[in-house]
Amino acid sequence: MALQGLFKRIFRRDSPLADDIEAAAPEPPKPHHDSTGLADLIGTEMHFLTQLEDTLLHHADVATGRVHLVGLEKIREHFGDDWPTVVDKVHEIAQSTIERRLMPGDFHVRYYDLNYMVVFASLSRDQALLKCNLIAQEIAERVLGRRNARSFVDLQVVEAKANGELRLQSAASLDDLASSLDVAFQHEAEHPEREPAWVSHEDIEASFDDLFEALVFLYRPVWNVEKDVISTYFCLPALVLPGGRILTGYNTLPADTPTSMLVRLDRTNLAQVESDLKRCKAAGADQLLATPVHFETLATQRDRREFIKLMRALDEELCERLVIEIVGLPRGAPSGRIIDVVSAVHPFCRAVLVRLPATFDNFQALRGVPLAAAGMDAAAANAEGELSEAEMAKLLRAFSDRAARVDLAAYVHGVDTSRLSLAAIAAGFQYVDGDTVASATEQPRGIQRFEFEDLNVDLPDQVRTRFKSLLDAATPT
Repeated sequence: MALQGLFKRIFRRDSPLADDIEAAAPEPPKPHHDSTGLADLIGTEMHFLTQLEDTLLHHADVATGRVHLVGLEKIREHFGDDWPTVVDKVHEIAQSTIERRLMPGDFHVRYYDLNYMVVFASLSRDQALLKCNLIAQEIAERVLGRRNARSFVDLQVVEAKANGELRLQSAASLDDLASSLDVAFQHEAEHPEREPAWVSHEDIEASFDDLFEALVFLYRPVWNVEKDVISTYFCLPALVLPGGRILTGYNTLPADTPTSMLVRLDRTNLAQVESDLKRCKAAGADQLLATPVHFETLATQRDRREFIKLMRALDEELCERLVIEIVGLPRGAPSGRIIDVVSAVHPFCRAVLVRLPATFDNFQALRGVPLAAAGMDAAAANAEGELSEAEMAKLLRAFSDRAARVDLAAYVHGVDTSRLSLAAIAAGFQYVDGDTVASATEQPRGIQRFEFEDLNVDLPDQVRTRFKSLLDAATPT
């Protein structure tokens, strides 16, 4: 498809796509009286056209699923009359977020005042959708905070219709899509009058094949607060639902998933981590990669034996960079049972962690267990949004205190607001991750220096300086 033809069809005033873009970005750019500014604008557009033409030559289907429009209209509406005072900062955030996530061959251009057109040159449709959702969500989260961001993500995709028309398709409501995957699997439960049928393990495996084929993997950077460094990345399986909803971790599996699929997911995740550890080793990077392992995978001798076999097969140098996070520990599990499962994987990795419910109170059962740290998931602890930040801060403090009583380091996943970040640090968590630290990435990015000043929190200078001095005083030398 010729470049000129594509743009005539996308941007001509009477095309369906032009109508959609008009609705998304009704304000044309204001005239530039400064000749230098006009030259820069023309140069930027020509560079974009050149890149797009080159991409079209190599990818004829680039217009389907690879061209995205990220809009800031809803964010502007949120600020109202204050928009002129924040517009430059918002665009700075948008620009840096997009550029940080682009790979060689990808490119973008600012289109009108409130939109960015992003082209992914070599990703599959699902991969491009995932990445652009990550971009859109990160922009909204960095501008508005995670709790407010969901309503302000504005993402559209250029789709080629059967009749040759190009249209800009808006993503469906995130709330409408949140349970769409579960609905497909729960449909059978709506008809209890049907006679149950025997289902073989092969049948179950086959029914999940498409789901596992669609999995992609993200890495969540973890801040070591005491050492001022990001050196560990947690691997997360991720699933993009129709319209852009992203599920991660064990949420990628539908409700009432059989144990065998938890085991399969753990093995799949370990295989991905092994592959990335090899790639990092070849590149000379020596960060740690962590993979979750569900308690159910280690609970029976057969499944445990198979998982340990995979770990044994790892190169010794890779084992030194592998961290295991045990998830789903039963609340009332006795100390002997915990020691049993932890000791099974401990010889084949750098460290073993255990993720617990935020209200877990049986820390005595962890005394003497060869664990490097115990952790909680802040996002899961307040999944319904019923707890205030003050209540969450108390929850963080109580968890950290209980871990300290048995001489365990503590970590927390998913800290997503400025005040909770400070609360986690003040509570004594040695390891913290979440959007205020760094957003999830497609690949681990190596060991990075990360200090309190780098934390993505909006604080008055006096508060930041005072808190930093308290943190320095409390940090062991």
